[in-house]
Amino acid sequence: MNSRRLTFVLVRTGVFLVVGLVLFTVIGWSPFAATAVVLIAAAMAVQLGGVVWLRRTERAPAERVESHRTGSND
Repeated sequence: MNSRRLTFVLVRTGVFLVVGLVLFTVIGWSPFAATAVVLIAAAMAVQLGGVVWLRRTERAPAERVESHRTGSND
């Protein structure tokens, strides 16, 4: 999976979170609703970490190739 696909999944999860918050606010909160919102928010946090990590790893090989071409030893 690349960072673009994971970003799409992250946005989709965010939409589910917003819908859940609105729905549970309208119909009332239950222990199950609170648990669902917490789990969705935790999933978003993990996905955000994955997006950041994937973007760094996708960018790193290009930076290594560029540093080898210029001959810099940073």
